[in-house]
Amino acid sequence: MKMALFMLLGVLASAVPSVSQVAATESTLSLPEVRGRIVRFDWGGHWSNVNEDLVVRVLPDAKSIRRYVRVTYQAGGGEAPVNAKDILPFSAFVGRGPVWIFRVKKPLTTQEKYSCGRVNPDIPVEEDSGKVVVPRYIPTPGAENEPVPPIETLPCFVLDRGGLKLAQIH
Repeated sequence: MKMALFMLLGVLASAVPSVSQVAATESTLSLPEVRGRIVRFDWGGHWSNVNEDLVVRVLPDAKSIRRYVRVTYQAGGGEAPVNAKDILPFSAFVGRGPVWIFRVKKPLTTQEKYSCGRVNPDIPVEEDSGKVVVPRYIPTPGAENEPVPPIETLPCFVLDRGGLKLAQIH
């Protein structure tokens, strides 16, 4: 019994990577990718062409279950002035058609954590007919009937600068 325990400990110890192995692995990791389509977006940030707050339907669906994630993005990495190449293409804001690849990461900086932790509220508006609420997150064309869960319940990621591209059609 003792021999088996020592052998198990030896195997486990050899399986634990050294600090240098972990550092080398982390530095070469590519960011995870999410394949899907934008189905909702925060129109306030979108029309300013600086901050994007998106709901992406992950494709393909898993066993007829629709999955969604939230993706935030600051054009130019939050640095001014914003370069035109850092603005997301308008063609990505269509809820049908081609699939897009979003290269994302977990929120790490204070700003990224803040962006993921905050859901912009709907906007109350006073009209002649009374008070109405303008939704802050609106559907993209073709995704008006998507059954999106509450945005605050979605896992949130940060889009890497230059991290949006059209998926290749096979």
